Amino acid sequence: MTNHLARIPVELFIMICEVVHEAGEGPYLARIARAFVPVGRRLAFRKVGRKVEVKKRAHLKQLCEVVEACPAVGACILALRLVMSDDEDAVAGPTRVGLSSFFRRLVNVGALHVENMDMAIGIVLEAADDQAPVLPNLVQLLLKGAPVGPVSLFDPSNYRELHKYDRLSQVDLLMSAFSPRPRDEPAPANPILIPLDRLALYGNLSDDAAVHKLLSSFESVTHLTLHDLAPPDSPSNTSPLLDALRAPALVQTLSLKQRQPVGNLSPSSLERFVNVELVIIGAQLWTSALIASFASLRHLEELRLIGCAGVPIAGLQALVSNRALCAHLKVVRLDHVPGDETPLPEEGLVDFLISAHSAGIYFLGSYMRPIYDVCRAVLQERKEAAAQQEARERVGAAAGAAPEEGGASASGTGEGQSET
Repeated sequence: MTNHLARIPVELFIMICEVVHEAGEGPYLARIARAFVPVGRRLAFRKVGRKVEVKKRAHLKQLCEVVEACPAVGACILALRLVMSDDEDAVAGPTRVGLSSFFRRLVNVGALHVENMDMAIGIVLEAADDQAPVLPNLVQLLLKGAPVGPVSLFDPSNYRELHKYDRLSQVDLLMSAFSPRPRDEPAPANPILIPLDRLALYGNLSDDAAVHKLLSSFESVTHLTLHDLAPPDSPSNTSPLLDALRAPALVQTLSLKQRQPVGNLSPSSLERFVNVELVIIGAQLWTSALIASFASLRHLEELRLIGCAGVPIAGLQALVSNRALCAHLKVVRLDHVPGDETPLPEEGLVDFLISAHSAGIYFLGSYMRPIYDVCRAVLQERKEAAAQQEARERVGAAAGAAPEEGGASASGTGEGQSET
């Protein structure tokens, strides 16, 4: 039977396999003929293998063994999440050799998320290519965990081999908010790292000298996210982080947040991002003094303020009243943070929003939904009041004009009678 199948055109052969597989009424394709095995295996793992998440090292070891025995299974995986808990037993997991071989067989993985697994992080960052390239189609890389030994997760020397990932464009690095600060300082010489479409750093950023080194090491970044999770007893200063960036003029999206209730963000640091189109700022970093820096941001189209219940509306008035500061600004989003549903004060909002819409700036976001309900009610009341006032004026005008018309009519009648 295999010889006969070999004579069928490839397109027709694959179509037959797909029809049999989707019908789900007959035996597994591999049981019909050996020729069906490769295609049948790919069809069987196509749906379950698109996004794979592993939470136990023992399960990861089993997956490594399956992929080792059948590389076609590894080729079906498009996205992989290795999310290990802190209390997982590392002995139960795969060996370093087995895990390295496993990564080499993930030839179609475009997104990789590794959490609390130092060995996997090390293999990925080494990007060894002596036998076969590791993750040749990797586009998105997310690494989360505490520092490995004395070296900070943000040390730029960790990422010297990223250039081996030809398609890599997005890197997210997340360090636990209360991880101990590494003792060793990063190497004084900064490597020049690959340009990235997205770089996102989460952790105790202000208190880690390696973060400044890392930001100055990347050749360029298009979308930059800095979320400082420094504990309350640590100083937090975002401006030096922004000043360390090598090419701020190439940034199109800038997202800045911090855990500290009081932030330190200098307007002069924002002014360097002359081509930014979207700026996202957490309320802890927002002050009305930052509005003046927007005069340099000639391409800014959208501003988002996160967790801004304490932001006074009067502090946003300059966005509306001085169009020279925001020549291209079209949207301002005011959004809650998860768990905080504190409403904005309603006083003065209606008139403010009316003036903002007149200036061509639209306020949106989760904060604004109930506000717009209030605005509609207020505007409806104003419309009804204006209509009532207009009706009263008409009645008054009609009442004032009636005696004059009557007098004129009576006088006219008298003159007519006199002539008669």
